[in-house]
Amino acid sequence: MLGQTRRAAAADSVAGDLEALSVAYGLGPLRNLEFLDAGLTNRNWRLACDEGEFALKQVQDVDVAKARRSLETLVLLVRSGLPVRAPRRTTEGAVLAEADRFLADEREQVRAAVTGRPA
Repeated sequence: MLGQTRRAAAADSVAGDLEALSVAYGLGPLRNLEFLDAGLTNRNWRLACDEGEFALKQVQDVDVAKARRSLETLVLLVRSGLPVRAPRRTTEGAVLAEADRFLADEREQVRAAVTGRPA
């Protein structure tokens, strides 16, 4: 029961950000979201959108530059034929999207990367 409460609270706290990120990645309207409570260093979400189901990672463990570098490395690995999932690019071509979130009186940058393919 506690896990369900935690997941619901996590989903409610960033639902607007996830909707904005869904738009940024061109996924279409957000139909359903699920907080995946198993992340060790980042928060992870399952998004169901018009374009399919996707995993969204809220990057918390590294700065923006390092996160972008890591995601671009995945793109290179895919191009080299390795069986890894490339990040989905935003509608503007970026591998990383940012959304502003206000919690308490603190402004926090939400950095997110989306992977997956349409179901």
